[in-house]
Amino acid sequence: MLDRTSLEKVKDCIERGQRFILTTHVNPDGDGLGSEAALAAFFADLGKDVYIFNSSPVPHNYKFLDPDNKIQIYESESHREILLMADFIFILDISDWDRLKQVGKDIRETKITRICIDHHPANPNFTELNLIDTKACSTGELVYDFLRFCDAKITKQIAEALYTSILTDTGWFKYSNSSSKAFSIVADLVKNGARPDKIYEKVREHESMNKVKLFAHALRTLRLEHGGKIAVMTVTKDLIDSIGAKSYDTEGFADYPRRIDGVEVTAMFIEKEKGQVKLSLRSKGNYVINGIAQQYGGGGHQYAAGVLLEGELNQYVKRIVEEISYLF
Repeated sequence: MLDRTSLEKVKDCIERGQRFILTTHVNPDGDGLGSEAALAAFFADLGKDVYIFNSSPVPHNYKFLDPDNKIQIYESESHREILLMADFIFILDISDWDRLKQVGKDIRETKITRICIDHHPANPNFTELNLIDTKACSTGELVYDFLRFCDAKITKQIAEALYTSILTDTGWFKYSNSSSKAFSIVADLVKNGARPDKIYEKVREHESMNKVKLFAHALRTLRLEHGGKIAVMTVTKDLIDSIGAKSYDTEGFADYPRRIDGVEVTAMFIEKEKGQVKLSLRSKGNYVINGIAQQYGGGGHQYAAGVLLEGELNQYVKRIVEEISYLF
């Protein structure tokens, strides 16, 4: 639960400030983007100036959250001056400088007050102010709590954004973080204009053909290890490029093998570029896997974690599978 003192401090920042910067992690998901969209709408309703700078483009199926194309891909040459003129900077759904890329590097060099809203384990001294609760189902839940604390009007635009945040980060209420509070919030969001059928259609039934082709190829790499308890999938950069897909098109791939009877943990290896591999770990809930990610400098939740590995794909697959096997 967020403490009142922190909520008051962040509310005071918004009342005093006029220019705000919002950002989230590289390869943003529905939670990061939905939280940005909701806060941006809130600031706009208050007559504030708000800029959203991310390190990655908005995935095809989340473009409805940014109908006016306000989310910009950050470039120092074009945006640093705007960033330096901000009164406050909000960092959403992440407390890891490395996963903010260039915008994170430029933010670290400023003396502007930074505010982190996140439901992942906190990174000490990451920002001056924090709204962090690891028991929250999503960052969107925390944004909702903050907006209610501010007596903000939950407009249809805000409701749709936060609904997307919560539903995507709970896996449409199939993950263990699907709390009774999450259901209560979503009920309120629907009451204020969020359309479950329409949002599901936009997020889950609006995939690009290239993503579907990429997934088909990824499934061909699927194999089971350790008596069928571990599922492994790999996607190379060459494959992504040959299909004409984007790196963000792999979102959700790591979740699929958990459907296989007997599988407890999934390890998804995605080659971002030569010498960099993204590892996504997923657990059905019987085994805690974020410790493995932490060993390599990553993190995440108990049953959903990840890390960006430095090196070649082949040097990590066998090693990570061995690490996972020690859990059983």
